[in-house]
Amino acid sequence: MDKIKIGIPRGLFYYQNKLMWNYFFTKLNCEIVLSPKTNRQIIKNGINYASDEMCISLKNYLGHVYSLIDKCDYLLVPRIDNYGIMNQSCTNLLATYDLVHNLFNKKILNYNINYDIDKLNIKPIYL
Repeated sequence: MDKIKIGIPRGLFYYQNKLMWNYFFTKLNCEIVLSPKTNRQIIKNGINYASDEMCISLKNYLGHVYSLIDKCDYLLVPRIDNYGIMNQSCTNLLATYDLVHNLFNKKILNYNINYDIDKLNIKPIYL
C-alpha cells in the first residue's frame, strides 16, 4: 500500500511548527510533500488566486498551495483564529481553510490555532 501524501505549504505557520508536523506524520507512516521555497513563480501563482485586498503573506501561501495540488493526497491547512487575549488574527487568516477549499477543491487536513482556549485542534476534512 502506498503511503498517504500530506502536502505542507511553506507559508504562514510552517516554520514555527514544521518539526511537530514532520514528527506527527512520520509516526503515522505518511509521506510529507513540501512546497518549494518561495520564489517568483510561487508569488505569481498566489497573486493569480488572491484578491487585491489580501496581504502578501496570504498570496504567498496560496502560491505554495497551488504548487502542491497534483503532488499530494491531502493538504495541511491552518485556521488561525487568535494569538491570545486581545490578539485576534486577520479575517483572511481565519478564512484560510475556506479559501483553499473553495479555490482548489482538494482534500484538507485542517488545524485550528486558538491560544484563547489553549488548544491545537486537528481534524480531518474529507471532501
